[in-house]
Amino acid sequence: MNPLRHRAVVIPLIVLATGCSSSDDRLIRHVSESNRQQAEQNIEMAKLHQEVASGTSRLVEAVAESRKEMVAMEIDLQEQRTKLDAERRAIASKRHHESLLAPVLSNVGLMLVSALPLVLCWYLLHGLRTPDEDISEVLIHNLVSDQLALPTPTDQQRVEQEPPALTEDPPF
Repeated sequence: MNPLRHRAVVIPLIVLATGCSSSDDRLIRHVSESNRQQAEQNIEMAKLHQEVASGTSRLVEAVAESRKEMVAMEIDLQEQRTKLDAERRAIASKRHHESLLAPVLSNVGLMLVSALPLVLCWYLLHGLRTPDEDISEVLIHNLVSDQLALPTPTDQQRVEQEPPALTEDPPF
């Protein structure tokens, strides 16, 4: 209750209770006692108000500090999200490049493997040519003709291929 309101209620009650014929000493004592109690209550109320004010200020400081911490955590969280998004984009880009690289390498390898027989044939056709004859013409002639025609050896090759003549009789 408000202290003035309390006094306004207490004083008329005291006057009514004592009546008009009572002695002034008793009324004065009662009023002074009432004033003393009211002063004590006012002091206690002031202390409570001061405690509430200090508690409120501590609460406001704690809320402000927690808001600062929350803002700092939100900034940190946003930075982490940004980093995570950048890492995700880098991984997605790697996957895209890797997915493009695999078919390219596979196709290049397949082309190399399929080209090896052609390279071997080219080497056989052009690499084994002798100055005297053209092997490709002989091979074409063999493919076209019904009969297998072998090239005739030159004189020098004949001499090297003929077995030596036996001049001695066999020992048996």
